[in-house]
Amino acid sequence: MINDESTSNTLRTAYELRDGESSIIFLFLSGVVMWLDIVSCLTTGKSPQLLDLHPVAFGAKPHIKLEKIMGCKNWVMTEIGRIAMLHESKRHGLQNGTFDAHSFKTQADDIRQTIRRGQNEQFLSELRITNPNSPSHAKSPIRPHEIITRVFTRAAHIYLELVVRGFKSVEENPDFYNINTELMMMLSTLPRGDLFRAIVCPLYLFGCVAKAEDRDVFRNIFSSLPLNDPFMHHRKTILPLLEKVWSLRDTRSNDVSWESVLQLSEDKIILL
Repeated sequence: MINDESTSNTLRTAYELRDGESSIIFLFLSGVVMWLDIVSCLTTGKSPQLLDLHPVAFGAKPHIKLEKIMGCKNWVMTEIGRIAMLHESKRHGLQNGTFDAHSFKTQADDIRQTIRRGQNEQFLSELRITNPNSPSHAKSPIRPHEIITRVFTRAAHIYLELVVRGFKSVEENPDFYNINTELMMMLSTLPRGDLFRAIVCPLYLFGCVAKAEDRDVFRNIFSSLPLNDPFMHHRKTILPLLEKVWSLRDTRSNDVSWESVLQLSEDKIILL
């Protein structure tokens, strides 16, 4: 059992003493654990165990910066954690007959607005970087953590809609078409290396909703280097799981939910 209050106080103390080696190590390891806690939710279907610590760790004055650990900014990972919580509450509510559709919609709308604000800020930032008339054009190339955050943001958008509406609605949504087009262009230009290792989780989400004509791209990505790494045995289970998702979508196109996908995985893999 984790005592959130004592852990929260420890995080604050470590942050205040962050110039010390022990505090730096503690904050780094805490960030790793919280990152893994969030990512694991995508295959377990559960809320993050450390969700109550997110305001302290990732808030306005963050004690932990995930972009320095796994490449994605705090706010996106926080929203992914909230989506996982939303899914778990929906499942429990439907099972127990206590599902509150109004509360669910309100929470989903709040997460959606946060993601859209983040996307707009990314778009404006990219305009400043790519605009030749901008003072920052020559000095500020798009950095790896900005690319990783951008990919995770699009994945969070897809994840939310899958939880709220299911696959059929996502496939018919014009926003999905735009995200899919942008993603396929990005995948064709990104260098195969550390960037791909950093986006295994969003790649899985994008793979789940991939159109039939795009599936070979994901087959290639997950069956070749750098993701098909002999030292990362758990990744070998990702492509077979995607094949099950695609088969389910092809045979039950009108009623596939995110919960349906979770039921396909016997072993709850971690998307790293």
